[in-house]
Amino acid sequence: MRALGENLTSTRQRGFAENLIREHIELLLSDEQKVGADSVFFSKVKEELQYIPAQLKVLEYWQEKAVFAQADG
Repeated sequence: MRALGENLTSTRQRGFAENLIREHIELLLSDEQKVGADSVFFSKVKEELQYIPAQLKVLEYWQEKAVFAQADG
């Protein structure tokens, strides 16, 4: 248990859990911005948590049927 007034930031975890699904989004420099550069590299600047609510779908089962001409008699 923490004492009142204890600094909570000392144990704060940075970023989100590594086991979460991640989408890598690259923010690219324009060709103009890269003119004269010896090299380019990527640096993580931000993480966002995106919530996607449960998705439902209806499964429709369709059965193929055959129609035959009725025999006279």
